[in-house]
Amino acid sequence: MITDISDIILITADFVLLTMDDQGTILNATPAVRVIFEKDEGLIEGLNFSELIPAVKNIKPTAFVPVYPRGGLDLFGFDHETPCSKCEYLEYLAFLQSESKVFETTVTVDRKTKWIDISVSKIQDEDEENLYFTAIINEITKRKETEQEITSLNEGLEKRVKERTAELTRKSEQIKKVIKSCSQELAHVNNNYQGMKEKQMALMEQIEASVLAEVPRLTEEQKKLFKKTFSDHLIKSMELYSEDQISDQKFMLTLKNLNELFEKEPAEIREDNLTPGQMSGADQQDVDDLLASLGM
Repeated sequence: MITDISDIILITADFVLLTMDDQGTILNATPAVRVIFEKDEGLIEGLNFSELIPAVKNIKPTAFVPVYPRGGLDLFGFDHETPCSKCEYLEYLAFLQSESKVFETTVTVDRKTKWIDISVSKIQDEDEENLYFTAIINEITKRKETEQEITSLNEGLEKRVKERTAELTRKSEQIKKVIKSCSQELAHVNNNYQGMKEKQMALMEQIEASVLAEVPRLTEEQKKLFKKTFSDHLIKSMELYSEDQISDQKFMLTLKNLNELFEKEPAEIREDNLTPGQMSGADQQDVDDLLASLGM
């Protein structure tokens, strides 16, 4: 018959509570040992804690201060030397618990790996003759598997982001090269246009002078009419070049703006998005067509 609340806690708890002597020998264990370690009560008592959890033998304690056991003279404010056991890893685990930390490790049970966390406390009996340690052990396998899955997903996502960033950077560099090349070619074409216009104008001026020289008897009114007619046709012929040149110049300015855009940092691009009017008179459809042709 259960008469103490502590009995109810020990029976219903889903964690293992162990009691050990100062050598790490297990004195007793709660029923949850059957669930986590798959061992019946009675078969675990007498084992060393390191036999139940081999990983604790590999603990290499860093610098730590041994804790005073619960139930000792420190409760009454007496200055008393801190009693220590000969089991260094238990002393270290007790120190971790005093720092509100837990020790996490794995155990192999029936060829299955389980994650557990361990909280150890150091206790001294009423006569202050014997030291004991208690360990609370929780299985945290599901939590660790979830953490590992999240870590794996994050690493995979980070890898995909890096790959995508590298791909976008490569494409951006290619587009910048295309834009630069197009700008250079259009500048060359524009120079040719200008040169052709200048040559044509000089040629037309020579023709005008030659015609007037060959027909010296023209009246002043006839000369004015001839010059006007000649000038009108010259202007029309020049417009043939000017229309194409203006279109090319617009396109050059569009490419220039695109090139400046690619030189900006991503944050600057977000703050200064392209607008139809930004592209030197090119409408949105022209901009979209250009970007599409460049694979953007």
